[in-house]
Amino acid sequence: MLRVAPGKLFVPPRNVAVHEAGHVVASVDLGFYFLDVTVLPDPQYSGCVLGIRAPRAIDPSAVRGYSHIRAGRRAALAKSMIVDLAGLAAEHKDGMGLSAAVKRSVGRGSDGEHFRNAMQEVAVDDLDLRRVQYEAIAETNRLVRRPEIQAAIQRIADALQEYGTLDFFAVIRITGCRFEDGQRAVWPPAPEEDGDDDGGDVAEVRRG
Repeated sequence: MLRVAPGKLFVPPRNVAVHEAGHVVASVDLGFYFLDVTVLPDPQYSGCVLGIRAPRAIDPSAVRGYSHIRAGRRAALAKSMIVDLAGLAAEHKDGMGLSAAVKRSVGRGSDGEHFRNAMQEVAVDDLDLRRVQYEAIAETNRLVRRPEIQAAIQRIADALQEYGTLDFFAVIRITGCRFEDGQRAVWPPAPEEDGDDDGGDVAEVRRG
């Protein structure tokens, strides 16, 4: 489970929606499956993604380093770290840097905790730990800043604010994502600023 802890300060609903949308769009792009994403508040979180599952098949050759962990496990960890960071990256893309956001993400069940736990499993020493963090942050920023990913995040954030909860298949319908060879996610191009959004259809989505 990925959580956004409520904390003492009020978290604007749009921030929560964009944050959770970042997680699920990254999950789909990297081949992960999830059950539901919600922004309906709970005593333990402001929003969360439930039932995230690692891809059944990840090509280990696409992941550098981590030779001390078996190939499938290290590849899954490398991708899961990006999913952990994607919510923060989506939320803070125009403000606080991702590194600073990770440091501020503390507490049991937080994205920062998930990310740091994965880093500890992957890294062999302190120097390697810094390398792992640098590469994960760089990869996450590259993913989240892609125009088609940004467009998908905004669509999901809009739908979350309207419906509260979405399942995996609703996310696919809303974004208009399709899969090539049954695995690789292909996203619709980002719409022109003065053009129509030809992505998925929010109107088809039922409440979760």
